[in-house]
Amino acid sequence: MNLLNPLRLVTSLSMLFLLGCQSITVPAMGDLLSRIQKDNTAIEASDDIAQPLLRANYTALAITSGEVTSYATHGMPKEASSSEDLIVRIQNGLAFEATINPLVNEHILWFQRNPDYLNLVLDRSVPYLYHIVNGLDERGMPLELALLPIIESAYDPYAYSVSDASGLWQIIPDTADYLGLKRNGWVDERRDIIKSTDAALNYLEELYNRLNQDWLLAVAGYNAGGTTIQNAMNKSDLQNDFWSIRPIIPRETQNYVPRLMALSIIFRYPDLFGIDLPAISSLPYFYELQTKKQVDLTLLASVLEMDMKSMTMLNPSLNHWATEPDTDQILLVPINKREQSEQWLSELIETQVIFQNYEIKSGDNLSIIAYRFNTTVEAIQLANPEVGSIIYAGRELVIPTGSQDFNSYVLATNTNGLATRNAPLTPRNLVHHVVNGDTLYSISQFYSVSINEIASLNRLNLNDSLSLGQELMITRKDALPSNLAGRIRYTVRNGDSLSAIANRYNVDVNDITNLNQIGITDYIRPGQDLLIDISN
Repeated sequence: MNLLNPLRLVTSLSMLFLLGCQSITVPAMGDLLSRIQKDNTAIEASDDIAQPLLRANYTALAITSGEVTSYATHGMPKEASSSEDLIVRIQNGLAFEATINPLVNEHILWFQRNPDYLNLVLDRSVPYLYHIVNGLDERGMPLELALLPIIESAYDPYAYSVSDASGLWQIIPDTADYLGLKRNGWVDERRDIIKSTDAALNYLEELYNRLNQDWLLAVAGYNAGGTTIQNAMNKSDLQNDFWSIRPIIPRETQNYVPRLMALSIIFRYPDLFGIDLPAISSLPYFYELQTKKQVDLTLLASVLEMDMKSMTMLNPSLNHWATEPDTDQILLVPINKREQSEQWLSELIETQVIFQNYEIKSGDNLSIIAYRFNTTVEAIQLANPEVGSIIYAGRELVIPTGSQDFNSYVLATNTNGLATRNAPLTPRNLVHHVVNGDTLYSISQFYSVSINEIASLNRLNLNDSLSLGQELMITRKDALPSNLAGRIRYTVRNGDSLSAIANRYNVDVNDITNLNQIGITDYIRPGQDLLIDISN
């Protein structure tokens, strides 16, 4: 039962703070809200209200379980049971002192104005949330920390930031090294669900013990770095709590902790704020399959009757379609596939990944060779680190090959970077296909973006060579000029047809032929450049 307009609730809190109220109990607040509820004039939260809040004094409103007794129907956690909902389990494990102030209020308003966002992110969290909640429970840590990936990565294991942070927990390379997370051509353990979660919780525990055993300071340290928060505490003449040092810490962290506090309060009292949280089963989602041989992920997916997207979302740490050779590794499979996967692994005598020697012939390029051997360009380059995008006839290559259809390996490779590469194509979010003569500089000039942004988004070093036909994600802050908006250059590949290209970009064949002044029956050849308008 939703007894009050959620926007009125937050606006009412705003008004109370603007009036200089120093402390408000929930029952007292309820009296005020009941009077507001009778008023026929809607109170809308607006910028006129939100802006003064930033300048208002923010005295914490402590909401204790005792004070909420009369609001038992407003989002209070249910009794735990052996088959409890995972959201209920989180609610029962919330441990932060619920603090509402104008800063937290802003973030609560944002979630209220974007009601579908939490459902979208929580739906994405389903494969991972049980494991994270279990890990926190075993360590006796507050379950608010299970909400941290909502802020960090929106629960996307392929999320990648301009600061080179990666994975659910958005760990940067230096922190990954400190936490012992491996990164090489085969794996990036910052995206490993098991290892990154263990590392993140270790780090949060370390920050908690280092920073006055205060979880808000620990969360701030996770975002800004423990030394940054420690230095702010040393400079502060006030109490060493987050709200006291907030004005002298980085701006991103100033909002980071209030956003987590807002989530804590919303999860504690969802009905009070008019937010419906989905039910999530509190049962294990995946099984940890111990492997001692190099495994072809596409073959495993085929055996388990899984699509490659589902397989890679459980194993996002893999940079390619196979596990690292000569290394014991854990692969995650759905819990209901446990027996099937164990049986398959027990019958596996040899690795399915075969390495062959191949002498480059005149007219070859890496794409043609990859297609011929059912592998990918990236896998060939990984097996031959000295080879760039240009190859020479007569030279030998080591070719790692698999047992599945070529398209399976392309899909397995393309899911690496899923968060950016599967983003909707718009005039601000484009795919550029590298053509002859392209450089990072020329591409950056064409799209009016910085070289660093292109390199970071596509996981490139500034001195990396580009391959003909290589796809680069380009994100602009504004739309392209009208004569360029939504247009990309596409380099035709072996086996392409106008129909296949049109389907890939969700455009009509006629749109492609008209834009490129070719006939619908004309032959298109590998290496040919086509303009494609994706603005619609």
